[in-house]
Amino acid sequence: MGEVDVVIDMRESRSDMFELFRDHNDVASVETEMLDVGDIIVNGEIVFERKSRGDFVSSIKNRRLENQIEAMYDLFGPEKSYVVVETNYEDFEYIPYSQFTPASVYGYIGSISARWQMVPLFTSNPENLVDAVTRIGRKHSEDTSRIVREPIDSPTTKSSDFFERTVLQFTGVGKSKIDPLREKFGSVAELSNATESQLTTIDGIGSSTAETIIEELHSDD
Repeated sequence: MGEVDVVIDMRESRSDMFELFRDHNDVASVETEMLDVGDIIVNGEIVFERKSRGDFVSSIKNRRLENQIEAMYDLFGPEKSYVVVETNYEDFEYIPYSQFTPASVYGYIGSISARWQMVPLFTSNPENLVDAVTRIGRKHSEDTSRIVREPIDSPTTKSSDFFERTVLQFTGVGKSKIDPLREKFGSVAELSNATESQLTTIDGIGSSTAETIIEELHSDD
């Protein structure tokens, strides 16, 4: 197995990640960049979102973690996206300075594991985190297939296609209307300007459904 190349987000510069990767026997090179997605990228194609215990809890509370997972899935694919938490699973039994209960954290971990098939990796210290990330990168270089389905029932997304996600949120509109609506309007922006008469030209969309689509497109939600 070969060595791996690592890029670390510049905002991680205060941590000791750079030195730990540099000193790892299986790391060929380490660089820092301002990353748009994730905190660590291995071999240019495997992304890791690194969390401390506190950051993991806060990103659950404000739902930021789901957005981060979705961004990783969109750019790198589900099979090459990981969340790594620098703590032990049982450490959530005590969460200082937080009203978030351990049960809430464990329930959320179960939720993203089931809905997204994103099972967080828990590492007890930075050294173990670096070693786990490096080993995963090496395993991917062996052409190991990690099969992960897209999140189809998460609170924030129905697929990686924004137009499709939007259409599937309309009450009474199913998958069979995605392609006809896309063919006619092309984008969510154009769809949002659609009139009732335009929508009813699509087979299976009557006046009632058209009114619902328009109403839901322009609702506060």
